Amino acid sequence: MLDPENFLHRALPPDDDPSCPLLSGIDFYGDTVFNRPQMKRFILEWASVEANAISPEERELAKTIRELAGRCANDVHLYLKFIGD
Repeated sequence: MLDPENFLHRALPPDDDPSCPLLSGIDFYGDTVFNRPQMKRFILEWASVEANAISPEERELAKTIRELAGRCANDVHLYLKFIGD
């Protein structure tokens, strides 16, 4: 899913935020890949991003990522990948 308005860059925690170690590790300029064992923590951290989504487009993007994370959590050989610029 594309993020043409760069919602994630504004919504994700800074890279030194110890309360969100997975989300703060997303690289905006490179690729970041999460696997099934990481999904429980990712989904917990993602709830705060989803709660802060304001516009319909932001809410849709956040919801879609949550759904993809849920699929990744429940199946083997699936990965959640963020592709940077």
